[in-house]
Amino acid sequence: MHRRPVDPPAPVGLAGQTVLVVLAHPDDESLGAGGLIQRTLAGGGRVDVLFMTNGDGYAEAVELATGHHEPSTDDYRGSGERRRAE
Repeated sequence: MHRRPVDPPAPVGLAGQTVLVVLAHPDDESLGAGGLIQRTLAGGGRVDVLFMTNGDGYAEAVELATGHHEPSTDDYRGSGERRRAE
């Protein structure tokens, strides 16, 4: 007995839909929801993105960006502002 393949579900968040993408910090929208965002916009929908943090608590990233082995409070704040601006 041969079974017919099941069609994949229809894409989520398309034509005329508004989608709210809630993420931990900047860059997660492209890494985790880029396909959904692209399909929604291509279908004439609207996408709003809400970041819960600026990602300014990531010590290794701040150290790498500043070259400081013990980043200051201003280094962390500056890192968060740069990520938000991107």
